[in-house]
Amino acid sequence: MKKILKGLLFAFVAVLGLTLTSCGEHKHDLVDGWKRDSATHWHECTECEEYVDMAVHQYGEWVLGTDVCNRKRTCEVCGYVQTQTVDHTFEWTLVEGEKCLYDGVCKVCGEKKQEEKHNYVDHFCTVCEESDVVIFYLRGDMNGWLNDGFVEEYTFVVDYTNFTATLEVEIDNTKGWKVANHDWSIEFNAKTIKAEDGLLVDAGNVYVAKSGSYKFTITGLDGDNPSCSIEALHSHEFTWTLQEGKTCDYNGVCSCGATSTKVEHNYGDDIVCDGCQHVDVVTYYVRGDMNGWGTEDAYKLAFDETTMTASITLFIDATKGFKVADGNWKFQFGSKDGQLVANDGGSGNINVEASGLYKITVSGLDTTTHTCTIEETTPATYYIKGSFTTPAWGDSPKGEGNALTYDAATMTASIKLTLAANDEFKVGTESGWEFGRANATLCEGFATDGDNIKCTTAGTYLVTISELGTAAPVCTVTVAPAEVHTLTYSGTKTGEGTYDATTGEYTVVVELKTWNNIILSFDGEALAVNAEGLTVTGAVRTAEPGADWTTNLYFDYIYDANNQPTAEIDYTKLFTCTGGTYTLVYNPTAKTLVVSVAAAA
Repeated sequence: MKKILKGLLFAFVAVLGLTLTSCGEHKHDLVDGWKRDSATHWHECTECEEYVDMAVHQYGEWVLGTDVCNRKRTCEVCGYVQTQTVDHTFEWTLVEGEKCLYDGVCKVCGEKKQEEKHNYVDHFCTVCEESDVVIFYLRGDMNGWLNDGFVEEYTFVVDYTNFTATLEVEIDNTKGWKVANHDWSIEFNAKTIKAEDGLLVDAGNVYVAKSGSYKFTITGLDGDNPSCSIEALHSHEFTWTLQEGKTCDYNGVCSCGATSTKVEHNYGDDIVCDGCQHVDVVTYYVRGDMNGWGTEDAYKLAFDETTMTASITLFIDATKGFKVADGNWKFQFGSKDGQLVANDGGSGNINVEASGLYKITVSGLDTTTHTCTIEETTPATYYIKGSFTTPAWGDSPKGEGNALTYDAATMTASIKLTLAANDEFKVGTESGWEFGRANATLCEGFATDGDNIKCTTAGTYLVTISELGTAAPVCTVTVAPAEVHTLTYSGTKTGEGTYDATTGEYTVVVELKTWNNIILSFDGEALAVNAEGLTVTGAVRTAEPGADWTTNLYFDYIYDANNQPTAEIDYTKLFTCTGGTYTLVYNPTAKTLVVSVAAAA
């Protein structure tokens, strides 16, 4: 009893349902009017700057603008006005001297634009006779992928009678290419182009196995699923002769008259050419437990001719040993005495200290002495950019609130969003717009058309970018799982509280006798009633210690090794001075703890 009496510090008078402001509870002095942003509104205390009465906007009906093409709705609580652009209502006038080109003026806001309006019948306009058949091009290394404009040499010729298109062209087997329309919305690659076995090489882009003359044919241009095929007209067979004064440079002549050149080095058993002393570039791979010590392309270091380096960024599991080596183990980096060493037969496997994303770089590839570095790194940060972010649709989102949180263990980044209907967004790096509706996997509740990810059903959603550190990250939007928390108590008695999903509150009801004690824990962490930001009301006190014997819950000193009270207070251990049934209601969002007691019968 003496120890408990010494531990008595202060208390609230137990008056059910009343907040005793006379015992030091802070009264908010609220700024006049509402504070607000695009999602919520609140009052702000002039003294403690706490946000009070925070809530999402409660909008009325949409109202269409009279002189601009937008609609507005107003929050019925704080007066915040949300504006959205709506479709223009154009009136069209044929441009003088044109057949199908029209000028449009919106009769609401005056917006102007020009647009072609054709009347297609059997793929031909009945007015100007233009066809809607898609034009295809050969786009590749040989023509800069036609990024600077289309040229006749690589344009398919359309047969409008049979709705086919053909192209005959010379192709170098060192040049990659694809067949595509003007905006890449339709393309053919090595997997979709029909060809004889061995004619094409699939290396991401398409390559022909041999340089020569080829003919492409596209059929079905009058339907939704055209097909493309390729056939060899002539494969060059060159006769090679060494160029005068050269050691490795050759001229080639084909029987058809075509000419070519090539460089052919003789490296022997080394990476230095015996003729011209050129240093061969070694291709390195990450080879280890993660890939069966193989040489898959996914683990190949990418060569940079400008810097004469090769590098790769990938996730590495700390439990997986590996080396950095070429395909024949002739050139390799391993670990010895905690250091990276080259071509040492006694070296061991490399292991990183912690699982994560790493960049591996091999330098000096234009020499016979290579060096290797392994550095931990992080992927680019992804942001939410949309109608509700600050700034709206900004290239450089403001604050961490728009940034996805990176998880090195899973190589993912994610963010939880509470969206209203018609909220729109994309996901991208700081200056990028990598993910929109077309290339993100969306759950129900989102529009199935348009460029942006548009919410149609208000709710809380989880946006996740997975496979970070690879060449093809994946974006998914799912319904956010409900947060699972627990409020438990221990001490004289133990148990777990209940959760009310409607209020977001956790409630503990426990019967305690005089001098019993309990410790509340939220998700396993002891809840200190003097925690910053926590508002405690009811039959417990957070003021300085006092000797009020009408207390219900009070705190204990922290005792030293001799069982004597120190100057420190244990704000987590709550003692009872009066027995009764205690109800403790904790709201983790509002940061409130309300304590009440019914006296024992």
